[in-house]
Amino acid sequence: MDNQIKIVVIEGPSGAGKDTLIRQLIELHPDTYVKMPSITDRPMRKDETQGNPYFHVTKEEFEAKIKSGEVFEYTVSSRDGRYRGMNKKIIDDILATDKIQIKDCDWVGIEALRRIYPGKVLAICLHVPKEEIAKRLLERGGDPKDIENRLNDYDEYAQKIAKYCDIIIDNIKLSDCARSIHNIITYNYIS
Repeated sequence: MDNQIKIVVIEGPSGAGKDTLIRQLIELHPDTYVKMPSITDRPMRKDETQGNPYFHVTKEEFEAKIKSGEVFEYTVSSRDGRYRGMNKKIIDDILATDKIQIKDCDWVGIEALRRIYPGKVLAICLHVPKEEIAKRLLERGGDPKDIENRLNDYDEYAQKIAKYCDIIIDNIKLSDCARSIHNIITYNYIS
């Protein structure tokens, strides 16, 4: 790994605190980090703006970006058939700044980013004990069957994603985890 890291991926099982951690890192260090926005064909919600948290395009525009290679990784939602993905132009525009892009994505996304941006991606896996994950998911509320399914997938998921991550770090206390991640990035990867 060289000192040219410009993209940090935060990954971990459901309930590991990925989104909360990303928000905290950006709030504490707004001159260092920016959230990497995805692109979607989903209509913009009233509390969203273009680029926060998504860049919104039509389905036809999204499909044209797939064909041109501008969208290099994407998924189609099983719930509503909407596209969501990573757009090379958006990422390249942020790479031209001094900021480090930070994102939550799965192993498929990590592989795609590494293929397009070799040497620029640091993947950090959040480790949280299964009992703590269960507690967090229960506190969030939601469908008990969905929680049970997420917990059943925990072991397989944790083993699989750890193979794709450069660093595994405990996220028991959010402030400690955020400080550790920032220190790792600052002292090892910012030139």
